[in-house]
Amino acid sequence: MRVVVTGSSGRLGRSLATGLAAAGHVVVGLDRAPAGLDGVD
Repeated sequence: MRVVVTGSSGRLGRSLATGLAAAGHVVVGLDRAPAGLDGVD
């Protein structure tokens, strides 16, 4: 599943984005600052 996470560089967004990516989802993070997370575009 393709998922967009807004606020991906924040505390909750980082947790959510990495968890979804680890579960095999395609994750796109949207935020003003780059999150720099593995598996998140």
